[in-house]
Amino acid sequence: ESKMLDELVVVGYGVQRKSDVATSVASVKADEMKTFPAGNVADMLRGRAAGVNVTSSSGRPGSTPSITIRGSRSISADNAPLYIIDGSPSSATEFSTLSADDIESVEILKDAASQAIYGARASDGVVLVTTKRGKVGKATVTFSADAGIQSPTSMPEMVDSYNMAVLVNEALVNDGMSPKYTQEQINAFRYGTNEFLYPNVDWAEECLKKSALMQQYNVNITGGSEKVKYFVGANILMQGG
Repeated sequence: ESKMLDELVVVGYGVQRKSDVATSVASVKADEMKTFPAGNVADMLRGRAAGVNVTSSSGRPGSTPSITIRGSRSISADNAPLYIIDGSPSSATEFSTLSADDIESVEILKDAASQAIYGARASDGVVLVTTKRGKVGKATVTFSADAGIQSPTSMPEMVDSYNMAVLVNEALVNDGMSPKYTQEQINAFRYGTNEFLYPNVDWAEECLKKSALMQQYNVNITGGSEKVKYFVGANILMQGG
């Protein structure tokens, strides 16, 4: 009977039969990642593999998310996994600059047995990235475009000038100090007798845009002969703040 025992799995610098691999390895295909609309390929791994946490440490457009595998192992270290792109050690920044259209698959090595070949650098897990390769045949051009609107899920709720003055006075009195604002000033904040001296402006509302446009364009050219194969890709990402 035909059994699926001869399928090969890449492990470290070699291959093994899939039936021999007993370690924890998660594989994510590029097509699965692209179902999540994100400007960063690291963000596309959210929810794709058990035990892999992707968190955004900054709201800056184009910022690199943080990836941890099976939690944090150190208090002082950054707990970042080792990135191997086509066999070469890389960084989280290099991984995040890749386009999902250029990636064939991502393998995530979670336990000590699968990480052992990479030594101490793999103590926080390994992310193996395989990029696409050229195929024999005529030149093929692929183009894709994505566009979307980003908006904040929640905005800070600000108190008005009157309530701010009341709370400041309350805090100072509780600390045994004199109030900062007189009752006359508080009334001015409340009734707006002079908007220049007693402004009432929600600066978060004034400074932040409620929506921002994100655009992404990809073009790939692939082809080749038996002797020479090529795959050329270009990606442009425009992400507003």
